[in-house]
Amino acid sequence: MPDFVPQTPDHHREMIRNAVLEEIRRAQVQDYGLADRFLEGNPAAVNWVKNALRSGDPDSDPASWDPQSMGPEWQELRQKQLAGFAGRGWSQDRIDQWRAANNAYSIPDRLLTDGGRQANDWQANRELIDGYLKARTPAAKPKSSFRDAMLGGTAMYTKENPQRDYENSLNTLAEEYKRKHGSQYGESGWSGFMDNPAEYTVPGIIDHAFDRGYHAFDFGWFNERSDGTNKGFWNALVDDVPNYLNLRRAAGQVEPAIPGSPKTPDEHEAATKSLRQMLTDANPRTSDATAFDDYYRRNNSHYPSYLGSTGVEFAKNIFSDPSILATGGMSGAGALKIATGPAMKTIRGLPLRWHHALHPLGHELGEEATMYGALAVPMTMASEADQAQYPEEYQRPVPFGRLWEPGNDARTDIPKAVREMPQTDWLKRDQAIQKKREEANDAARKVVPSLPNKKMFGNLNVTPTF
Repeated sequence: MPDFVPQTPDHHREMIRNAVLEEIRRAQVQDYGLADRFLEGNPAAVNWVKNALRSGDPDSDPASWDPQSMGPEWQELRQKQLAGFAGRGWSQDRIDQWRAANNAYSIPDRLLTDGGRQANDWQANRELIDGYLKARTPAAKPKSSFRDAMLGGTAMYTKENPQRDYENSLNTLAEEYKRKHGSQYGESGWSGFMDNPAEYTVPGIIDHAFDRGYHAFDFGWFNERSDGTNKGFWNALVDDVPNYLNLRRAAGQVEPAIPGSPKTPDEHEAATKSLRQMLTDANPRTSDATAFDDYYRRNNSHYPSYLGSTGVEFAKNIFSDPSILATGGMSGAGALKIATGPAMKTIRGLPLRWHHALHPLGHELGEEATMYGALAVPMTMASEADQAQYPEEYQRPVPFGRLWEPGNDARTDIPKAVREMPQTDWLKRDQAIQKKREEANDAARKVVPSLPNKKMFGNLNVTPTF
């Protein structure tokens, strides 16, 4: 609908204007007229707000910024934007202060610290403003898809009433903003809670009951230690798996308890990010492919076929979750693990600027989600339909038509830069990843047991060793 100019209702316009003004004040900029120029579509104002949202995101990495679009002036602005940031993480001091102030011992699940509430409000601003720009920008409107409907915030225009569709998108954005902005409690995303078994019941049960064997295959057979040997399934089952699950429960929380004795906001933020990076590094799989894919390429110089890889994942899931076999592969946990694999690998492979739009899905939804199994196939199909929107280098479509074909060229679901990497370079990269994984898991064995407890009876989520 290139000729359609959406009209923003006054109540939505005021909400968006207030969010922009909040970001302007945080940047210590005195030009409050910027908000009105932004709403009028002034290109310079729109560009400034988009960059300010990025520079003010505490999870944005300035080292990855494009120097041409975000030079030193934006790093200087970032310092102003984060000047009042209290930093995230429940240190022992913060836990003690909360207990004294509230005359209680157990800190509620997903309760945010002062720094956590700041970051949560800033994220709410980003999602509202980014969603507004996406909804009204014709070039950014994807085709209507099931996944878009689940995510919200995307205008799905029809010829019959484009203004109504635009307002429906704004309604979704506004409701989410009102629910999130100013909240004392955080969340892991509508399905991102799969990385948070400590504060959600379903992933906690899955971790305890189903995923031990699944991870033991990856840690024991498909991963290598730094000396080039494999640990073996049973050794991994009683050592690496409980250690990794403990780390998931600790670092995957909305706002985790953090190690050491941080005093300053910067120290709190650094400790929080370090713990979460430890979880990322310890993962038995990379964001590019399954552990079996990497194992196969390590030994054969190319990837297995897509269906061969999927078959191995299916077999691993049968071992860890017998309900898959009993239900013909359509149990909740099993269906989502198997069917959303390509969709989630696509999302994980996108650059940071795409992650903001896809954040509600979480970065590891594909591991398990019992209650969302029924959505697996539609989400995968929707993801495939959306591939054409991404720049070619970031597209990761399922290789339909080459499903049985092994080889790097056939595995289009793996990032292009990775699958085209010369084998010698890939092996060096793989060795570095394996070493980092081993170091992260070794660090977790020391760090996790020393973390402060937010609950009355301590950390009830620690997985006992065998």
